[in-house]
Amino acid sequence: MSERTIDDTSDENNECPYEVFVYMGRGQSVPKDVISVQFHPSVIEVNRGAFISCQKLKKVVFNEGLQKIGSAAFDWCTSLERITIPSTVIEIGSGAFFRCISLKEVVFNEGLKKIEGSAFERCESLLLIRLPSTLIYLCDYVFDGCSSLGEVEINEGIKKIGVDAFKRCESERLKFPGISTRIDNIIRAGQSEIADKILYWETPDIEWRDGEFSVSAQATRHNGRNHNTIDGNLLKYI
Repeated sequence: MSERTIDDTSDENNECPYEVFVYMGRGQSVPKDVISVQFHPSVIEVNRGAFISCQKLKKVVFNEGLQKIGSAAFDWCTSLERITIPSTVIEIGSGAFFRCISLKEVVFNEGLKKIEGSAFERCESLLLIRLPSTLIYLCDYVFDGCSSLGEVEINEGIKKIGVDAFKRCESERLKFPGISTRIDNIIRAGQSEIADKILYWETPDIEWRDGEFSVSAQATRHNGRNHNTIDGNLLKYI
């Protein structure tokens, strides 16, 4: 398949048809002036930084069969407005869509298990996030600085929400409809006064007390670092 084809759908917005870049993976060089990308069916992983600073990129069509979007893969793609993550993607790497300031819509499909730290940090135009029931790990600073974010749907399958996952989101605007007390407490703990000290914490078997978490008064030492617990679960301090 040629690396360049013609996108005939571009005239829907009164634009001239433009070339589509066919991404083959495997360290392929990507031109910085690319506008539209079609992933080849054979691609399994988007390489680290593959489309970094492609500021004219408007359209990305991923292939079913893609499994991982690498770190900083679309960092600073400032013209990208919407994406659909295929059901075959298991992991989105750290900073994958960092500073995609025009990104308004992300469609997550069932199958996704992990979103790494800062994956959507400073996506200032994001309005709504619906996370799939298969998602287990939502890491640190994932939606930090998403100042337009108004609603996040989180399912009960989540086991970890990282520190400051929703930092610098407008608290008056941001809603988490239908979440349980357990999920609410995980979010609150990550945004609390102890968040600046916590590196991460996981909650596979938490027992909540009257709908609130409590911090143990007794600190311990582990590998030279201070630790505390929330209901018996280890908190790693920086």
